[in-house]
Amino acid sequence: MLLILFLVTCAGSQTRIDTRRLNSFQDPAYSYLSLGQEFHNRYFDGRTGDQAFAASSATGVVVAKSEEGYYALTAKHFCENDAWEEDVERLRRHLRPQVEREYGDMGKDIVDEELDSWVTPYAINSAEGLQGGEHDWVVVDTHPSLDLCLIEVLTDTKDYESTYQFGSATLLERARDAYGLTGVPLYSVGLPSPHSMFEPPPLYYLAQWHGHWAGYFQEGMLATTIKVRGGQSGAGLYYEGYLIGVMVAYNSRVDISYAPGPMAIQELLWANGILVEFAD
Repeated sequence: MLLILFLVTCAGSQTRIDTRRLNSFQDPAYSYLSLGQEFHNRYFDGRTGDQAFAASSATGVVVAKSEEGYYALTAKHFCENDAWEEDVERLRRHLRPQVEREYGDMGKDIVDEELDSWVTPYAINSAEGLQGGEHDWVVVDTHPSLDLCLIEVLTDTKDYESTYQFGSATLLERARDAYGLTGVPLYSVGLPSPHSMFEPPPLYYLAQWHGHWAGYFQEGMLATTIKVRGGQSGAGLYYEGYLIGVMVAYNSRVDISYAPGPMAIQELLWANGILVEFAD
């Protein structure tokens, strides 16, 4: 059941962070990741070929170091992106007549097996932060009911900084008591997608998107007045430097964005043995 406790009418705003001027690696900007997926088909149609046919991008926030690199949070709809499957089926339909001409007299099963060998889809994943360099990443786990995904960035480089402060639901409730129902200031750190209509600035200029807490959209899901753009799904949502959510959606009709909150983050991290503390 969806429940909106309260909404606010003030719109979010944006400022730029010149990360070259940051003097602390504990700033949330240093846990920012730009994530990408590029989908390819490796196929054989009388020749070997490799075709890039789709791409998507998102944001991530580093939360802990791992044996293979770093753990980070992002949006589940990015991790489980299956839009490329339509392109794979389109290519299969295109190649089927040629396969049938060559192998049709052997029966449908042989045609299907041969077609499978002609089309081999795969994805190239990339993660890049302020420290530079592109790294591979893999999905570790997803939240069972909310749009939240845990990934592991694979790199020997240990200069990425993880978010060092995690805020609990209790901290957020106390902030609401202090600021009032519509006054809790929040911000998110990220950049629009390079594929969106908004041309992003250089990576060392991150955007800090400001707004306020607007209540709960549903159980475990925060609503805020922060305006986000395509490619910012997975960006960290902060209150006074504490990570309290991960941005995943924006409704332009009501100027409200949505983020899995502290409980969802804690559930996913603790379920995977990442036992970080959440401040009250």
